[in-house]
Amino acid sequence: MVSLPTFAPNANTVAAHDPAISIVAPHCELQTGNTYLRTSGAKMVVGFKPKFSCSEPMDTISLTGQMFAVVNGSTAARGDAPTSTNAGQVSVENKRIGFNCSGDAATTWFGRATVSAVWHGIPQAATVESPKATLACGA
Repeated sequence: MVSLPTFAPNANTVAAHDPAISIVAPHCELQTGNTYLRTSGAKMVVGFKPKFSCSEPMDTISLTGQMFAVVNGSTAARGDAPTSTNAGQVSVENKRIGFNCSGDAATTWFGRATVSAVWHGIPQAATVESPKATLACGA
């Protein structure tokens, strides 16, 4: 889980124009959940379900996820990197991230989630990785 920083006064905040006014940014978190093999629907698919949530609505939210395999010490992206979006809401979850296993060789997997959000015209972003898991899912 990654908590996004609160906004410090700068050229993009009201406080920069009037020191008597400060903007208290909402608390936001990007959580990845675990890296896992799906147990329902499409079998032999490795994935994770990142979720971004805030204490108040964001103008826009864009959450992209990508699976990565560690093979012979090298890390490589696998599969598509789908994006889920939302506007005027407090959260978005991406449930479309997955890679169809190529056999059942034990492979170390993790997911990487990247969020871009805008709150009252102020952009914020974060990237976080899910826990690594060695699964019977070939890369």
